[in-house]
Amino acid sequence: MEPMEPFGLGIARSNEPVAAEEQLRALGAAIAASLSIEVRPTQTKDYRELADAVAAREVAMAWLPPLVAMELSARELAEPIALPVRNDATSYRAALFVTVGGPRSLSALGGSRVAWVDRASAAGYAVPRMMVAAAGHDPATFFATESFYQSHDRAVDAVLADLADVGATYCRTDEAGRVLWAGWAEHDGLYPERVQVVAMSEPIPNDVWVIGAAVPAERRAALVELLTRAGPVQEQACRLLRAERFVRAEPSHFGPLETLARRAG
Repeated sequence: MEPMEPFGLGIARSNEPVAAEEQLRALGAAIAASLSIEVRPTQTKDYRELADAVAAREVAMAWLPPLVAMELSARELAEPIALPVRNDATSYRAALFVTVGGPRSLSALGGSRVAWVDRASAAGYAVPRMMVAAAGHDPATFFATESFYQSHDRAVDAVLADLADVGATYCRTDEAGRVLWAGWAEHDGLYPERVQVVAMSEPIPNDVWVIGAAVPAERRAALVELLTRAGPVQEQACRLLRAERFVRAEPSHFGPLETLARRAG
């Protein structure tokens, strides 16, 4: 079945909606010129609304967090097609962290005050809750209190200010497990000395471009090509998503996260 025209290109509203709107329109224009189609850029209020628009075939191509993309793929409503490369990596990890001297095991965090980012955040909420469940605890009752701070910086600040006992954020490690960058190390050089990691997830794929199930295979292949090779479409997509480049999304990118989801039940 042919998708509805114009071709819907969607992202969720960011903290800089005006700049994002301009960059999204530039990407749409590059796709339109490359494929000779009309493109309709769309910003939704959140990722759930964007996923619903993909499911309803109102948006043909969307930028989504990995867990939401996996959900749509499992329902055969969309397919991941391209991952951004950032800091030369296509993945990151979730980390539960405390201040130095705090608990050293996940089980010891029971009854503590946790600082989340928001419910749509993989590293700042969803994946750490899966880690708790996979360890045999009920994430709904494991923590004494749960607070949402709407950004990784604020969640880190809450822990350092003793407004929370444990926080959740992202990090990337080298092959030896050393943290290369993280939510606690981006805006204050002293933070690495004040923070210790209690638990870390397996790799989580970066946010991903998905294509709706109704999009013909030829157009899907063309979009993968445009995103993953140098040219105006990749350039504009990199500006929008602050990426170095894009690579084709493969099942192996999602394997560790799918395994964790199964363990968490």
